[in-house]
Order: sequence, then structure tokens, then C-alpha cells
Amino acid sequence: MMNIIAITMIMVLLIYGVVGLVMMRKIRNVDSFYIMEEKAPTLFLVCGICMAYISAVTMSGGPSVCYEQGPFVLLTSAQPGAWLGMVVAILFIGRKMKSIGCYTMPDYFVKRFSDNNVTFLSVVIMGIGLELYGVGQLISLGNILSDVTGLSYEWLVVIFTIAMIMFCVPGGIWSIMVTDIFMFVVVFIGVLVVCPIVLYNITPEALPNLTSQFWSAGGLNQLPISYNISLFMLWFMFFAGSPVIITRVFPAKNDFDVFKACIISVALIAVMSAVIYVTAGMMRGVEPTIVQTEKVMLQAYMNHAPTVLGLIGIAGVLTAAISTAAIVFELVGFALSRDLYGILNQNKTETKDPVKRARLAQFFVVALGGFIAYFQPVGNFDISVFVTGIFASGWLPVILLSLLWKRLNSSGAFYGMLSGITTLIIMQVLVVYGDVELPYSMNQYVISITLAIVVSILFSLNSPATSCEAINYFRIQNTLPSDMILRISRKSPEALSKLFKDYRLTRVIIIGVVVISAAIWILIMAWSIYFLP
Repeated sequence: MMNIIAITMIMVLLIYGVVGLVMMRKIRNVDSFYIMEEKAPTLFLVCGICMAYISAVTMSGGPSVCYEQGPFVLLTSAQPGAWLGMVVAILFIGRKMKSIGCYTMPDYFVKRFSDNNVTFLSVVIMGIGLELYGVGQLISLGNILSDVTGLSYEWLVVIFTIAMIMFCVPGGIWSIMVTDIFMFVVVFIGVLVVCPIVLYNITPEALPNLTSQFWSAGGLNQLPISYNISLFMLWFMFFAGSPVIITRVFPAKNDFDVFKACIISVALIAVMSAVIYVTAGMMRGVEPTIVQTEKVMLQAYMNHAPTVLGLIGIAGVLTAAISTAAIVFELVGFALSRDLYGILNQNKTETKDPVKRARLAQFFVVALGGFIAYFQPVGNFDISVFVTGIFASGWLPVILLSLLWKRLNSSGAFYGMLSGITTLIIMQVLVVYGDVELPYSMNQYVISITLAIVVSILFSLNSPATSCEAINYFRIQNTLPSDMILRISRKSPEALSKLFKDYRLTRVIIIGVVVISAAIWILIMAWSIYFLP
């Protein structure tokens, strides 16, 4: 079995590597490398958004919590916050940034504040945060697959790093978006085909062994409602400000594709995450002694599914982690080659090939991530939660305030981000190493976010916005995402009829997907509650 899994893994990675090399032919300029020349249809966006969400946290860290505490701890707190945050990220923040021509997230800070200090700090936050998140994915892959492939953790990290260099470096965003389609198909089958089979096989034996507390919103520890509220807010703030989600909008062909992709992907994620977490929770009833709980989904696929389907499920765990790692490393490379380079060379003329520079940055970022992961400094879930707080407290308050409040200036933005990150690091050290317990089951992330908002407002009130910042604000407000559709439609001889056709199709898809996905999700929850012991 180990040999079969190892061979399957190598074949999957080779396919992705070949696709990445083939996509190199699509790269003609920086537009194609960074944003696909804005040609991505709905299918590309849906798969990209889903794979950005379904990471090692979804397939290992989250199931670990569900196995230990019960699935409703996450399904009633973190997950709804994440779904709502994704809607805000895509439809409010992402669409606005795309409409003003952003290639990367730090691009927005350039267009809003025109201040190098703010832009530099945003690049640092994004670079460190996403690099750590990618390292967490590699650590998770190495830990999960080392026992089932027969390969050592170190060799697995090296193999994954080489594979990501093959399909991240040559083709840029084209490679990521195309491989995401293949990866999503594998994950889709693993979750919505294999997991129901696993549940069918284990439910009769598992249910008598699980108490009603296991299926409550507080889990086995009967966590207070304040914990659930803090978790909801944390995941909402993280996904609302996540560059991994927001930047999926930038390659979109038009605004209708963004709307359709948002509704379809969030609906799919809601159903798929519910299935994953209920499966992981049910596994406790049949295998209550799993020590490395992050491998619970691996055990489910190996021990309670037909061999072929189980291999597909394991491949889904692999692709979920490697896809997210590739996305985050790609974004860090973009930030280095475009934003940081722009700050350091703003008074110099462009002499080098920008695509070559972008590829070199990609290579450096992936290689660095593999080097750090090789030594396995901490666990995947620890890194993922900390990175969640970095984006939630570091720049989401500033992004939201800058879009909604004209008085926010560069001083407020800079010190707001700085105070949020500094507070988070200090409190993280106190909580983890100083045994400091926060009141009312609150977490350090919510406190850091609140302080970042307060500091941003106070510094902005202390000094007025400059004329340049005011002009930038009104220019951004007056640039509508719908303008993109009108510009494209005017080029068509039947522009008006096509516009109304796209509008009606988008409306039908949105209504249909919301109704169907809500019904399925409610059925899953009702099924779990009905079979309580």
C-alpha cells in the first residue's frame, strides 16, 4: 500500500509540473504572468477560490479539532465567519481593487496612500505572513504523508519544493489557475464522493460511542459562547483580508464572472467543509486512539473506503496542501518582484526583463519556504492560526477603513498596521510562553484587531489627510467594478443584448446555488443532530 501511495503522489506531482512547464508558453508579458491578462472565466475563478480555501488546515488541522472536540465547534463558529469573510473579500474588497487596476495587494496601498512606508510595511506583512503559511502547508504534507509513503519527512519536503518550482516559476498565475482545476476535481471527488462512503461505513459503529456533548457547539470541553464568538470574528477578519482570496479576483474576465464565482465557490466550500468535519468527528467513534490527530482524514480514506477511492481521497489531501502552498508562494514572489522592487528602484529606469525578475523571485520564495520547512520549526496548525492573526490584525482594519473613511491617512494606516502586528506578537508570546490567560475566553487576535482600528482612527484624527490622499480616495470611490463590464460590452456589436443575457444568467445561478447549497448544508446538520445518541 505504501508503494502505491508513493507512486500516486509522484505521478500527481509530475502531472502538475508538466502543466506548469506547458503554461510557460502563455507568458508573453507581465500582465499574463501576474493576472492572466484578465482572461479567467468563471470555472478558473471557482476552482482557484475553492483551492485557496481548501488547504492543509481544512484537510488536517480542522479535522484534528473536529476529531478531538466535535465538528460543531468549527461549523457553528469559525466556518460561518470564514464564509462571510470570503464574500466580503471577493465582492467588496477584491472587486474594488480589480476595478482600480491592482496587480497585487500592496498595489492598493500605493494607489490609496502614495506612501512608501505604508507600502513597504504592507509588503513585509504579506511576505512574512504568506511565507509562513506556505511553510505550514509543506510541514503538514511532510508529516501526513511520511508514514503512508515510506519516505522520510525531509525527502518529502524536498520533493514538494522541486514540484512547486516546476509549476510556480515558469508559468506564473497561468500555471496556478490551470493546475487548480485539476486539483479541485481530485478534492471534489475525495470530499463529496469518498467521504459519504466513509460515513456510510462507519456511522452504525461510531454513533453509540459518541456523547451528545461531542455534537454540541461547545464540543467535549463545553467551550463558552464567548469562545465561539471570538473564533467567528477571527476567521471572518482573516478571510475578509486574506490576499489568497482577494487576489483570485484579479484575473477575472468581467464582473459577472466574479459574482458567479463567489456564490458558487462559497456554496461549494460550505458543503464540502461540513462533510469533511462531520466525517472527522465521526471517526472518533470507530478509531478513538489516533495519536496524530492531523492524520484523521488519511486514516478515514485508508481504512474505511475502497482502495481506489481511498487513493483519490489521499491525493485530495496532497493537492489541497500543495495548491495553497503554491498560491501563497506565488503571491510572495509577486510582492517581491513588483512591489518591493518598485520601492527600491522608483527613481531608476527599467533595464531588466520584468518577467525574468518575477521568475527569479518565485524561485527564491519557494526555495526559502522549502528550506524552512525542512527543519520543521513548529506545527502546521500553530503557524496557520498565527498567520490568520497577522492578516486579520495587520492590514484588514486599514483596508476597510481606507475604503469607507476618507479621513484615513498614511500615518493612521502605518501605525494601525504596526500596532496590530506588534500587539499580536507580544500577546502571542505572553499567552504561549508566559501562561497568561485572557478573560472571557477571548483570544489575542480580537484584541489586536481592536487596537489596530483604534490606533488608525486616532492617528488619522490627529492630522488631516493630504490633498494627494484625498484625491486618491475619491478616485477609488468613483471607479466602479461595473465599469469593467461596460468597457468590454461596448466592444461587442450586440453589447446590450449580451449584457442583459449575462445579467439574467448570473441572477439565476446565484439564486439556484444559494437555495441548493443551503438545503444540502441544512440536511447535513440535521442528519448529524438526528442521529445523536
